[in-house]
Amino acid sequence: MKSIIIVTASTGAGHNQAANSLKERFEERGIYVHIVDMFKATSKGINALISDGYKILATKLPKAYGAFYKSSDRKVINKTIFKNAFLATELRLKWIFNEFQPDLIISTHPFGAPIIGKLKEKGKINIPFVQIVTDFKAHYAYIHEQVDAYIAASNFTADSLTQKGIAPQKVHVYGIPAREAFTQKNYRKFSKDRPFQLLIMGGSMGLIAIEEAVAVLLTFEKKLKLVVVCGNNRDLYDKLQRRYAEQIDSGRLEVLGFVDTVHELMDKSDLIISKPGGLTTTEAIHKSIPMIIPFAIPGQEQENTNFLVENEMAIEVQDMTELHDHIELLIDDVERYQKMVENMTRLAKLYSVDAIIDLCSSLIDSE
Repeated sequence: MKSIIIVTASTGAGHNQAANSLKERFEERGIYVHIVDMFKATSKGINALISDGYKILATKLPKAYGAFYKSSDRKVINKTIFKNAFLATELRLKWIFNEFQPDLIISTHPFGAPIIGKLKEKGKINIPFVQIVTDFKAHYAYIHEQVDAYIAASNFTADSLTQKGIAPQKVHVYGIPAREAFTQKNYRKFSKDRPFQLLIMGGSMGLIAIEEAVAVLLTFEKKLKLVVVCGNNRDLYDKLQRRYAEQIDSGRLEVLGFVDTVHELMDKSDLIISKPGGLTTTEAIHKSIPMIIPFAIPGQEQENTNFLVENEMAIEVQDMTELHDHIELLIDDVERYQKMVENMTRLAKLYSVDAIIDLCSSLIDSE
């Protein structure tokens, strides 16, 4: 039986979700998959430093995170950072690869490229290596000449890789892997005969931002239905339940905790309000549901936002009080709304997990 190791890390949920989506689809084809969270596998201390450090920087010190992201997006600085910074993780992955002897390695995290690439460069492993770019613009962390194939989220992503020196034949626009439930198409057409339904993915946006968004949207005079998914943010869930009991009872507002039916909620909704993480954005593109982005972390999320806005798939909102005007514009201008839907549908046609699996199988067979 063919076997694959997928390397990920818990800096945001998207990398792990992409890894799990790939594992599920590979195993349907009879290919064994072992997922390794590289920093958890290294040590508790390293994992806390990287995962918790990312969370603190991204949520508490976003400007500092953005400055680091921008300054490290240069070849010389990036190579300096990765020269010895993750030696313990490199040694741990080397042991895991030698122990499991996989036929192929996939990374869904940018740090996989320099760490695994270095192992290949040193001749410590000789295994085909595929890197998934989980954002819409490739940071220099993704760049390593030892990567055999890149999976990109768009032609824009592909261009950002080739501009950094990656050979075009190595780059494949097959999309960020999403669960199969999101790839099932649903024809989307807005109707003024029913309430305009907004899906608010609130768990990662924070309590204050969501409270403000809900307060603004409940003043909307036109027919509007709000569905807020709080995820594991229990404080947000409890506060909304208490504060808006009347609106919940009337059916105008629905507040949910953690759910595994986001794909169904997207099908039922007309618009999603969310942060622009790579995977959430990919899921929205699959479902052709236009986005409103009220908050993006400086760095990859802001670059994702720029891509979505420039390609008319999303609207960026700088101030929550602007939500009212933007939503009213989309309700009144059906042609603009449908154009956003069509732009997302067109991009989604490029996405294929089956194509990723076929590419990986061909790399294994060519060895």
